[in-house]
Amino acid sequence: MLAGLVVLALVVALSLAAPLYAHWIAHTDAFAPNPNGTIVVHGQRVSVLQPGATGLGETPIGPTWTSRYLLGADGQGRDAFARVLYGGRISLTIGFLAAGITCLIALALGLAMGFFRGWFDAILARVLDLVWAFPVYLLAIALASATLAHGIPLGPLTIDSSSILLPTLIIALVSIPYVARPVRAEAMAVRSSEFVEAATASGASTWRLIVGELLPNVLDVVLVLAPFIVASNIIYESTLSYLSIGVQPPQASWGSLVSDGQDLLYTRPLVSILPGVMIVLTLMALYLVGDGVRDALKPGQREELPR
Repeated sequence: MLAGLVVLALVVALSLAAPLYAHWIAHTDAFAPNPNGTIVVHGQRVSVLQPGATGLGETPIGPTWTSRYLLGADGQGRDAFARVLYGGRISLTIGFLAAGITCLIALALGLAMGFFRGWFDAILARVLDLVWAFPVYLLAIALASATLAHGIPLGPLTIDSSSILLPTLIIALVSIPYVARPVRAEAMAVRSSEFVEAATASGASTWRLIVGELLPNVLDVVLVLAPFIVASNIIYESTLSYLSIGVQPPQASWGSLVSDGQDLLYTRPLVSILPGVMIVLTLMALYLVGDGVRDALKPGQREELPR
């Protein structure tokens, strides 16, 4: 768990430092195309975009191992490392924000279903089962494709397709059943316990029973699942952005950076590989943290994880 926390903290710190790196070290705008840019390498001024080996097209400069273009440029002459750091800000923001929305909604639904039971639980359980049964990636892709053109209207406000809130809400929505179902099961078990029956007999209100008795006893389920939900959300976001239906330009995430660099795999593979490596490192760190939290709060148990 400690190793996971260290790696995760390092990834978060690097991503948060993206503006500082771009402004003070790389001296570049990570979002503005720079096809005519030049840089001094080993005493010689060279173009950021160089003629291809076959005379067709252009090949971005490779790693300079200096402050500017440390790991080379992408196909539009932009600093590859600076864009990876900025991409991390977007991917991590969506991953954590969507997980927070998912956990709050799922916690409320699970508590209500576990406490009231009856027809209320039956209806919501069937809705969650329907979402659960639908292939999660296909559902996310369908929702993203349907809302990409016009966004999501929320009364007088509209979440534009260019806003990161759009993929955040879509990812949060498809993840709700994976938290609500375990919370519901735990809430039902706690609801039938003797101390809850004693509180009910003493005249405790519904609000007091839910907040004072059920909530503290099911909160550990959410805490155990939270790191895994964040990891799954990063995968969902990367998939949507790779397919160009997630984060929209000029913003970039790790998924869109992998997509942008796939045409350069044979000439400048770092442009595509580096964001992929960052995704893998982040997921490994989150899973290590999740395993540590699970072992601490629920030793010997294995929660059902998101697919």
